[in-house]
Formats: sequence, structure tokens, C-alpha cells
Amino acid sequence: MSNKIEIKGNFVRKPLGKLPEKIPVPVGWFVIGFNLMKDKNDRREYHGKWFTIKSDHKKIYRVLRFAPNIKGTSSNNNDKEILLDWVGWLDLNNRDEDIDEPIKLTITKTGRIKSIFAGLYHPEPSFRLSTVLALISVILGILSVVLALVL
Repeated sequence: MSNKIEIKGNFVRKPLGKLPEKIPVPVGWFVIGFNLMKDKNDRREYHGKWFTIKSDHKKIYRVLRFAPNIKGTSSNNNDKEILLDWVGWLDLNNRDEDIDEPIKLTITKTGRIKSIFAGLYHPEPSFRLSTVLALISVILGILSVVLALVL
């Protein structure tokens, strides 16, 4: 397995409605073609893990998924294809009006510490709330252990 996963290039958003079959993509996930990650062990290891998707304007956090019917590159040119929720695509395009053009993206594996906090940036409000509650629970648990040892 590679120590650092990084996928760079110009990406075009492939709308879910233009796919021949329905691919269920949960909110907060993104889908790329399996051939963008050459090593099969990396694909198995990193499926379902948090990744940072960064454009020139913003970065977002999403969970990785692969699909065999998503090509690594689009048929018209060398742009890579990505299935991504609309809000994430808007954010990566700086909420511009013209968002149909390919944009330069860098997709990297999110580090362990950032993965803990990535849920705070999830597009689903209930997921963000549950992440906040989980972090509060961990902090209160650590605080109770520290107080028990001190007192």
C-alpha cells in the first residue's frame, strides 16, 4: 500500500441522472473510477475512508467509494469523472454561476486527527450534530477520568 494517496487532475462532475443505472451514493460520499487508484490493495484499504477534496477555492471532506461504471477519464477529453453531491461541487467551484467547466482538484487521504473532525463538515445536519455530541462525550469522559484521578 502507498503511504500517501493523492489524485490530481481536472475533474468533471458526472450527474447521477445521466448514469445508465442508478448508483446509490449516500450524502457525504463521492465516487470515482477504480482505475484512478492503481493499486488494488489501496482501493480495498481506502474505500469508506475520509478524503479531502481541494480546489483552488475551498476544500471539502467526503467519504470515498468506487464504481466500475465510472470511467477514470471522460470520453471527450482527459478530464477525470467524479460523482459528488451538488453542494460539494458548488463549494469547490466557489459558488460560481458557471460550474459546468472542469475544475482542478486534488484528492488526498485525510489524516487521522482531521478524520475525527471531518464529520463537522458533513453536508447532512444530523451527521454534524452526532459528531458534535460524540466529541462532547469523549471530552466529558476524559474529564471525568482526570477528575477521578485527581480527587
